[in-house]
Amino acid sequence: MGLSYHSTNHYGRESILFSLWIRNNDTSKIDANSLQRFVYEQDQNNALIRIELDLLEERREQSQLRIVSYQQCIAQYYNSKVRRRGFEVGDLVLRQVLSNNKEHDTGVFGPFWEGTYVIDAVIRPGTYKLARTGG
Repeated sequence: MGLSYHSTNHYGRESILFSLWIRNNDTSKIDANSLQRFVYEQDQNNALIRIELDLLEERREQSQLRIVSYQQCIAQYYNSKVRRRGFEVGDLVLRQVLSNNKEHDTGVFGPFWEGTYVIDAVIRPGTYKLARTGG
């Protein structure tokens, strides 16, 4: 087998292949004397279509669950690399310059950090009230 088999995910490969086969199978070329025309039963076909429609919603839910599970795994991996750092009242810090409080004429060469601030109060972990130092 090729490299692509080992490097792709294997969730529901059979159902995907079957769905692709059904989509690409051209059933419009059935002539009047074909075997499919003689074997075809409308009631059985309608029942099978209803079952497939019921299973379609279940497949969507399973797909959403797989996506959420994948996102949680990625977030857990990303957050495992982050070291939390807490500050206390009286610590000196710099504030990041965001696009909404950036000076208009600085362009891309403007500063990324501004001022020297002192932590005035800890509102909750990770949220602080800052006060300017020295004016």
